[in-house]
Amino acid sequence: MEAANGLPSAEELMELVNKQDSVIECLQEKLDISNEQVRLFREAEEKRRHSENESSEIVAAAEQRISSALAALQSLKTQNEKLENELEKLSKITEQEKPVPSVIQLRNKVKELEFDLVREQRAAADLRNEVAFQKRRVDQLQSELDACHKKSASVASSLSSKLDESVKELTELKIKYQSVLNERDHIASELGGKVEVMTQRSAHLQAHCERISSKLLKLRRECKVSECRIAALVEENAMLRGTASRRPSEEEGEQVQQLLKDQSHLIDALREESKLLLNQLESERKEYRTETKLFKRERRELEERLQKMLSS
Repeated sequence: MEAANGLPSAEELMELVNKQDSVIECLQEKLDISNEQVRLFREAEEKRRHSENESSEIVAAAEQRISSALAALQSLKTQNEKLENELEKLSKITEQEKPVPSVIQLRNKVKELEFDLVREQRAAADLRNEVAFQKRRVDQLQSELDACHKKSASVASSLSSKLDESVKELTELKIKYQSVLNERDHIASELGGKVEVMTQRSAHLQAHCERISSKLLKLRRECKVSECRIAALVEENAMLRGTASRRPSEEEGEQVQQLLKDQSHLIDALREESKLLLNQLESERKEYRTETKLFKRERRELEERLQKMLSS
């Protein structure tokens, strides 16, 4: 909305500041999004470390089971060797004799131990296969985690770079925003003073114009009166000259001549006064036009400056 004198209102002066506020809000939203992405990548890194710990625990448990199986296998081998030695001794002693029941039981026990040994060997082989599978799985997970870590590091670096750029841009915008605020305050103060001066000058010029108009009207009336007086004097002078031409007495002739002389001086004075009034009227007109042009030029410059500030 414009004021009565054609100057923009305070709302229009604040339009530039509102635009800068919108830009700062957009940058703040970008900064919040970047912080949220950094938080998500940190959580992904924590999950990766947790997965690495679980894989290490699985490998450790598998290795412990293999160690236990190997220990049990070694124990069975030792017992088997002892039993074989005892069996060999008994075989030598009873080589020509019929086997006794204790020897038969011993052989059965050896067979059971051999069966247990085969079973434990199979279990150990299964454990080795499982350990190999777990190692391959751990290697695969490690490769995936390394790739994820590299990708996370790349994204984090990119986000950090973008965040630094956003912070730098935000800082520059804040500086520019503060500069705009300072310039706006300075311009508002300067324009306020100029508007007040222009308002006072406008009121003064308006009053001066009214005085000049009144004075011009008065001068025109005086000119009309002078013209009427001059016309009356010219007519009276003509009548006196006609009277003088009819050969009056010497005394009347002198009076007529003196009257004609006085009227001639009065006519000259009135004409000079009319000329002065016309000159004064022309001078007042020129002064009025000059002040009006100056006022219009200052007002146009002020409006152009306001328009330039609002469009920047």
